[in-house]
Amino acid sequence: MRNAASLVYGIVLFLVIPVLANAQGLGTISGVAKDVSGAVLPGVAVEAASPALIEKARTAVTNESGQYTLVSLPPGTYTVAFTLPGFSITKREGIEMIANFTAQVNADMRVGGVTETVEVIAETPLVDVQSATVARAVTKDVIKEIPTGGTMYQLAAMMVGVTIGGGAAVVDVGGASGSPVQAQLSAHGGAAGDEVQMIDGLKVGNMMSNSGRTNQTLSPLLFEQIDVQISGHAGDAPSIGVQSNLIPRTGGNSFHGTVLVNGSSGRFQSNNLTSRLKAFGLTDTTRLKNVYDVNGGFGGPVVQDRL
Repeated sequence: MRNAASLVYGIVLFLVIPVLANAQGLGTISGVAKDVSGAVLPGVAVEAASPALIEKARTAVTNESGQYTLVSLPPGTYTVAFTLPGFSITKREGIEMIANFTAQVNADMRVGGVTETVEVIAETPLVDVQSATVARAVTKDVIKEIPTGGTMYQLAAMMVGVTIGGGAAVVDVGGASGSPVQAQLSAHGGAAGDEVQMIDGLKVGNMMSNSGRTNQTLSPLLFEQIDVQISGHAGDAPSIGVQSNLIPRTGGNSFHGTVLVNGSSGRFQSNNLTSRLKAFGLTDTTRLKNVYDVNGGFGGPVVQDRL
């Protein structure tokens, strides 16, 4: 009976994790709605829609200053629509959202029929003008295409200004360095002991001191994105070292899965064991014995549009 209760508790906790994940601070879209004369427009309905949202869309209304804010948006591609009676609907499409980033999306609305829609073609905002934080994102496309071991610290070490030490290979080629859990990250001459690892904004590993590491190898298929913060930390940051935040993948309204298999062996590796070296008594060189990685992931709706 006790084992059954534990199993039920574990299943409930597993299902609630995606809901709690949405409560963590992720991406933000904010901006101002104005008319063509430059006057601000209060009361504009703003809707951000994306396949990344289990509820499909999130809404806000501009205040008396014409400003709006949509918070806790998971990584994905968004379409933002502005609607106000007496004005044409204005849409901004293809807004790429990443974690720890505020995208400035403004709207210039013109008088027109409610059936008219004005689509604004513009580049995705690349600079967060509302934060002094220096953060860089390792997206799932980078995780899939770059040949590394796939651990969150090996991926974070690819960012400019970040170095990896503590017994790990400086450059991890094809995952040959394995999963060195003793690896430490530092940036711009900072102390390696100030590094912090987080999962969805929650510190993992050593909860009492500055150094916080998982000491575990997590599947790269768990990562929707890794947010690497180098400087400009907020006041609640436990340290001023490198902070790598693992943003987990979330479910959706369709069932989908991913399988990742890669590996190598010494047969795919060359060597420089020449006859001259053999004459000196050298019989073999350092070679790769065996390295492989097998991962699988599956997700989908438990309750359509809700969980």
